[in-house]
Amino acid sequence: MPATYSDAPVPIITVYQQMGDREHVIVLCSFGRRFIESSFQLSVDYEQNYTLKNPACIAHEMCVFNITVRPPVSLTCIHEIITFGNDSYLLSETYVLEHHDGVSSFYIGFFSFIVVGLIIMTAAVIVTNIRSNAQGMCFVNYSFIYSNSGYYKMTTVRSNLN
Repeated sequence: MPATYSDAPVPIITVYQQMGDREHVIVLCSFGRRFIESSFQLSVDYEQNYTLKNPACIAHEMCVFNITVRPPVSLTCIHEIITFGNDSYLLSETYVLEHHDGVSSFYIGFFSFIVVGLIIMTAAVIVTNIRSNAQGMCFVNYSFIYSNSGYYKMTTVRSNLN
């Protein structure tokens, strides 16, 4: 018994976006099944609407689209099935890439972690120095005495060592 349009699953869209380069996007469309007269496509809706066809497919049911777009943009996977001269279309959910100004929350979290770590390490070094100096204090006092034969330096050392 041949497969029919009703046997075709709804396509699933997965979008991968680089952290540093938000314009470079990889879209994975999972179509589930290929029919004899199937066409896999990706609809891209933003400044200029267009459809990409004939992508690189893995195992005839998962296709990869490597695109460069500037958000905001809408992406939809399309499975076109041609049966007896009629075209039928199965559409995935529409994925919307939003435009985000500013720094990524990942970078903010990472650098906050680094800053907190540096503050803790600096505080630890300061406390260690203060404790080591308090345990081994040594006071030196210099006095100069003048006599007929010249200047003499007198040194007095007091130690607070345990």
